[in-house]
Amino acid sequence: MKGPLSMMPFPVVLRRTLTSVAFLASISAAGLVRANEAVDWASMPPPAYIPEALRGSDKNSEPARQPVAPFTGFENAAVPASVTTDSIGKTVTVTGSVVSSRPSWSERAPTTLVLQQEPAVAVVYWQDIANVAEAGKGVPAKGTKISVRGKVQDWRGTLQIKPAHPDDLIIEGTHRNTKSATADTSAAVDKAMAAIPAGEGVIGAGHVLEHEGEAIVLVGKVAAMRDSWNERAPNILTLQDDTGSTEVVFWADTRKDLDESLLKPGTALVLGGIANQYRERPQVRLAGPDAIAAVNPASVTDQVETVHGIAKKAAAEYD
Repeated sequence: MKGPLSMMPFPVVLRRTLTSVAFLASISAAGLVRANEAVDWASMPPPAYIPEALRGSDKNSEPARQPVAPFTGFENAAVPASVTTDSIGKTVTVTGSVVSSRPSWSERAPTTLVLQQEPAVAVVYWQDIANVAEAGKGVPAKGTKISVRGKVQDWRGTLQIKPAHPDDLIIEGTHRNTKSATADTSAAVDKAMAAIPAGEGVIGAGHVLEHEGEAIVLVGKVAAMRDSWNERAPNILTLQDDTGSTEVVFWADTRKDLDESLLKPGTALVLGGIANQYRERPQVRLAGPDAIAAVNPASVTDQVETVHGIAKKAAAEYD
């Protein structure tokens, strides 16, 4: 049987042989290969791509291990196997580990976390929830524990759990839990909430769906901000208080007149708008650029009255 070299033209074989000889000669001359000389591999430096923290002081050393906090999900959560076709249309609370994940591939597509293959059970959520629940760490990888609360729907044979708020999804490693996710409000917001008189249209962010179509006032903290991805799409601000969170939407004509500092995460706001819902999630349509302001505890009553008046006018025009 003829080998590969016998099938090549002689000039090609000769050229390759000469090239190999020249290469060996060059590296030998450079001191990289020396005949009859032992190499002290222990004295060789570690590869440059190994981080210094992982190299250790000697060959037996190991990198220090950071303590991992135990995962805490929702109380009384069930396992994914408890979700069946009988659960469709019901709200369930489940804790489990991610079997596989599929990140959103567009602004309109959801992130999907599969918790069980047979029968298929998955968690689906959109960017507004990802901005808060993922805490900047990205889509949960395989094996990550999550705890979710949401309504069950059937999508092409897959039972999907859809969290309605960022507070309804807890992801291992994000250091969020059912208390810290909603109780992190500033002292200014706390004072403002305490000073707001009853009957002025102020509601909690977690109660927007109960006031659909009404002119409302929200006082809370910016949890996330997502810019519009095209001329027709809205800007989406996620506002959070001790009752939950909701989306506040506004378009380019309003955005151009806003102070951008109001949209930074952590900013305490008072704003007026029209309560609504989108894909069964609470949403508030901002009443205009004058219907939003940074909380001033010294004049919060006046702020509430102003933005509520603007919201009521916008609601009347919207109808």
